[in-house]
Parts: sequence; structure tokens; C-alpha cells
Amino acid sequence: MRIDMKTPHEGLKVIKVEEGSNVTLPCYLWPKKDLRLTQFVWEKTYGNQEVFPYDKGDLYSDERPGPKVITVEEGSDVTLPCSLRTKEDIWSTWFIWKKTDDGQKVFLYCYGDLYSDQRPGQSEQFKGRVSHFPDELKQGNASIIIRNTRRADSGIYRCYFPYIHTPQEFYIKLVVGAADEPFVATLEQTEDWSLLQCKVHGNPEPEVEWQDSAGNKLPAEKPQVEKIKDHFYITINTTVTKSDRYRCVATQEAFNHTISAVTFVPFIGV
Repeated sequence: MRIDMKTPHEGLKVIKVEEGSNVTLPCYLWPKKDLRLTQFVWEKTYGNQEVFPYDKGDLYSDERPGPKVITVEEGSDVTLPCSLRTKEDIWSTWFIWKKTDDGQKVFLYCYGDLYSDQRPGQSEQFKGRVSHFPDELKQGNASIIIRNTRRADSGIYRCYFPYIHTPQEFYIKLVVGAADEPFVATLEQTEDWSLLQCKVHGNPEPEVEWQDSAGNKLPAEKPQVEKIKDHFYITINTTVTKSDRYRCVATQEAFNHTISAVTFVPFIGV
């Protein structure tokens, strides 16, 4: 196992440990500072996973769970929820939405003003695609809608109220990643059999299988799965021995998304 850490002066620090052992990841402020009344977060950059948050003494627990995860199909609209527990009126205050992983500015509400030509600052990626619920501000609802979601929208979002009596913040993890249409190919063919291959990727990881024209699941080799950043790349092969239309089917149950590709395999006399 290898763990890489970046520091301002040393570049990437490498820590090597044996699998199954404990490891300490060092992190200090310089000059030294008391952190008990501040916030810091450890994140695993590969996969954008939050590992350990510290918020003025609070840690992840049953009472303070990690970010809520919302999974949507690419191209759909999504509501990111954010409401004050007190349901107090937020019409005459501020709230801000940002993406924590890349710092993009998503949405600003400031005493009725929003991002606009007169109040610039919104990241280009979100211009014209984000709105809020003005009629529900008096109930403390700062939720937003992102329309026509893109894969680049995936990430962790922070909803922050900086100027209420007790500043509050909420985190949402958005996953946008419907699987594309599978790519199918014939790797090898003889008079008696044909080796078919299907490749597909998406996030969350799709379940992939081969089917015949009647919808029966076919025996197949063990899928090869590779994770690159936030996406899973799956390859699955099967061997067939008769003429038929064969279908590679990818399913993501998280948002009821199924997509497939078909190939016809002919055998003489079969």
C-alpha cells in the first residue's frame, strides 16, 4: 500500500506501509496554531472521498453523518436540498452554494440579489442552469435546482449560511454518470464459436451482462473492472456457439437506468 501526500515545500510525500497495519498521516500548520475551534477535512483525492472531517470538535458519527449522496442520470434535473433546522426566515440574509472539490461558485443569494451581470462571480459551468425556491425562503429553504446535469457537475457541494446567528453549513455529494451505450465487438470467431466482448463505463458502477435474443443471461467470463477517477470501466467477454442477436446490457439501479447494444453473430447451418 502506498499513500501520497502533498506539502507546500516538499511536493508529494510518500508513505509506504504493509497492508493491514496502522498508519499515521502527518499534517501540521506552520506556524503552529490551535485548531480546536476551527474546521479541517481530510479527503482522498482519488475518488473524491471524505475521510475525516473536524468541525470545532464534531466528527462523523450517527448524529453527524457524512454528506448525503444524490445520484442522477446525466441530462436530468436535480434538487440539492438545504434547509435550516429552525426553519427561520432567510429572505433577508445570505446563503452560498459552492463545490468543495474544485471551488466552483454555484449559487449566491444575498438579500434578494443573485448572481447576474450586475453581480458577477458565478462559475461559467453553472450559468443559466441553477435556480432556487423564492417562495420557500421564509421557511428556511435554501435548496437549489441544477438543470440538465452534466458529468462535470459530480462532486461535493457546500451550502453555507455565513451571517445567521449561528453560521451553518450542509454538504451534498452529487453523482452524475449514466452509463453510455456499451461498445460490443467480436474478438475471435471460428466455425464453431465466437468470442464477444462488451465494454461500458459509468458511475455508479453498472451491472453488466450478456443476453441472447430471448433475454436469457449468458455465461460469461469474470468482468474486468477498472476505476479511473470517479468512473468504473467494465469489460466482459462471452463465448457463443449459435446464430443469434446478442445483447450487452448495462444497468444502474440507483436511478433505474438501463442501456444496451446488440450484435448479430451468424454461424453457417446453426
